[in-house]
Amino acid sequence: MYRFVLVVIAVTLLTSSIARAASYLRINGIVVDPIMASGGGPHSYSGPNLEKNANLNSANLTNADLTNADLGGADLTWAART
Repeated sequence: MYRFVLVVIAVTLLTSSIARAASYLRINGIVVDPIMASGGGPHSYSGPNLEKNANLNSANLTNADLTNADLGGADLTWAART
């Protein structure tokens, strides 16, 4: 029973982390999903998708690899990107 509970918790954690991933559209029309970190692997950002006219006010995109992201008109006020 204990092992079963651990498996249920592990599956829940894995699926919930994947479900929260955000995406962005490159200028060439390719969707990048999930957003990747510059060091490799998925980025931890789980807010709204990065897209034109998106409200990304205060989004923490530190170390996000946003190569060729199409963010025209997006509100990036106070967004962190280094």
